[in-house]
Amino acid sequence: MSNLLDRLLKRFFRLVPAARVFNELGLQTISRFASNYCSFVPDIVPFSVLDSQHKNLNLKIYSECGNDHIAGIIWRKGLDVYEKPLMRIMTSLFKHADLFVNVGANNGLYSIIAACINERMRVIAYEPYPRAIEFIKQNIALNKLHDRIELISCALSESPGESKLFVPEKRFGEVLETSASLNPEFRASHSEVINIQVSTLDDELRGIEADLPLMLVDVESMEHLVLMGGRRILNEIKPIISFELLREKSNAEALDKIRQEHGFLIYSLRPDCIQLEQEVRPILDSPNQIMLHPSRCNVFEQAISSLGLYLSS
Repeated sequence: MSNLLDRLLKRFFRLVPAARVFNELGLQTISRFASNYCSFVPDIVPFSVLDSQHKNLNLKIYSECGNDHIAGIIWRKGLDVYEKPLMRIMTSLFKHADLFVNVGANNGLYSIIAACINERMRVIAYEPYPRAIEFIKQNIALNKLHDRIELISCALSESPGESKLFVPEKRFGEVLETSASLNPEFRASHSEVINIQVSTLDDELRGIEADLPLMLVDVESMEHLVLMGGRRILNEIKPIISFELLREKSNAEALDKIRQEHGFLIYSLRPDCIQLEQEVRPILDSPNQIMLHPSRCNVFEQAISSLGLYLSS
């Protein structure tokens, strides 16, 4: 019965532009519901977070005419659903951190949230893909964060210089590409190859000081090279590092060598719990993982506890 109802709703909302009409009338809740059965996403997607003073902040991002996959998820399902439970954990940690480094910033979502939640935190975003860079700039302007986010147009890897960025062929129409990579084998075919500048974490953050640094690295199978180019930084400031580990393009062995070298712990963010692991390894349905030094355990465990999440060791 429920499957039949879903099919009927999907057919109805595809034929009738109800989601758009509801949104124009200011009926966002109904519009979001209807959008689950059609392709409608407004040009600007609103969402809210709590800042470090527990005040509600109203933020927004462009959907690029509905082509940004991330904006579509937030519009239809809500912010908490996107990369659950990573978004909730990072949002909690942002309230206490003094530095956030976003490597592979994509549309700038995490950087924008970080900059708004904690005005005392320095936010640095790295993104090499030109189309994404322009999109980040638009979202920064939309939220009036010109003076809060340092946007640097380059990739990070093991050594500085020049490299090629491989942009995959579009699989979902005009959806904003989120899988551009320095790894030519990350996708089977490419729509374009772009020459870009490459730097390293150690060079970019030379001399930086931070009491509680956070880092999010999402560079499509090349996370280990980013961290290899930041050995000094990992040793000096010991950031809490989030990264995505894809099963089909796993760089787990290289990441685990880095973890062991610096004496870090590794946690997998599972649907039902946060699990302390023995090693970095791909886990079904849990691509997001967090690596941290034992000295950061207290603040991490406090963030987990404040969210009501279960920490399993």
